[in-house]
Amino acid sequence: MKQLNEILQNNKVKLWYPSSGLDFRDLVVLSQKKFIYDKYAFANELLTFNELPNLFIHTDTAYTSENWPLPNKGVIFEDEEQLYKILESKWVSENNNKVGVLLNMEIQHKLINEPTNQNLLFLFTDNITFFENHILKDNINIQFLINIRDGFSENGGADFSMKFLEFYLGKMNTEYLITDNIGRVPQTGIIMNSTYLKSVLNSIENNPVSLQGLKEWSWSEFGIFAGDAILMKVHSVL
Repeated sequence: MKQLNEILQNNKVKLWYPSSGLDFRDLVVLSQKKFIYDKYAFANELLTFNELPNLFIHTDTAYTSENWPLPNKGVIFEDEEQLYKILESKWVSENNNKVGVLLNMEIQHKLINEPTNQNLLFLFTDNITFFENHILKDNINIQFLINIRDGFSENGGADFSMKFLEFYLGKMNTEYLITDNIGRVPQTGIIMNSTYLKSVLNSIENNPVSLQGLKEWSWSEFGIFAGDAILMKVHSVL
């Protein structure tokens, strides 16, 4: 059993994917320093990351310790282009409760040069609880934020879009943002209704940032959204 706070504090470079479900494509896209993900080709991309995530964090309320569908070890998906295999699995606890699972995964994919191992922390929690209780209150840096199809925009049952997280990129010290245009309407209601979120929003630690669009590509297989994923570099303006 691993302790949640220990995992969050002991990993330097973190990625967070709210409402991820069992979508693991971020483990492929950000598995090597040269960004190569492209639907049609991957040899001509020049973007290079300075650092890569050593911990991928997924949050979703669809699963609990009782209905977690993946095995402790073994292949969970394989076809002619890719293979996902769990090498090790450990329960994660907080206050003596099982709140998630820590997976060490081997990934093989046609878009990466060689098999890679990634650490995935899957938490059985809603996005807001994790954001407030850990990222904000524990000052956890999220260098990579994925804000794709968060449940609200795809009729997933959420009450609001997680696009409001983009108001806190400075506080999280985010360096790269992967987002989409689905549900991109002013999402300030959740902030304005929370005294705590408003105070953090206006705090000196929430440094103002600017966004530089670097790359568009298709994140999903829906095919009806042109360039539905946008990779952006986050720059501090201070």
